[in-house]
Amino acid sequence: MSSRSAKVLVCALLVLLLAASHAQASCTHRRAAARSLARAALPRVTSAWGSGSCRVDTVNGQPDVEVESCSNKGHGIIRLRIEADYYCQRPHGRWHDVYYYITAEVDTRNHNRVTRWIRVARGHDDK
Repeated sequence: MSSRSAKVLVCALLVLLLAASHAQASCTHRRAAARSLARAALPRVTSAWGSGSCRVDTVNGQPDVEVESCSNKGHGIIRLRIEADYYCQRPHGRWHDVYYYITAEVDTRNHNRVTRWIRVARGHDDK
């Protein structure tokens, strides 16, 4: 192998390593993005709940969320699937502890703004 070919190979490997580390870096911000997504999804959750109202369940002042999956779409965009807890109430009824599975694409470089909604699906009542 010539010296020039070796340099090209080393450069290509460095580019691949940099791309892989960038892919991981986006998903390292998944917790903050998931909390933002839970807040942003509130109108959609309330609409899916039907009549009445919903609010985000919190733990220590932050939305109660679990990240189910995270994948890098490139350029700071990640696809998140989260389970988020909400309290929802029918008009003049009691509050229910419910959760929703939410899948969306989020721009981690732009204040975790949702760029594409994919799915909002209700789980089950805990009580």
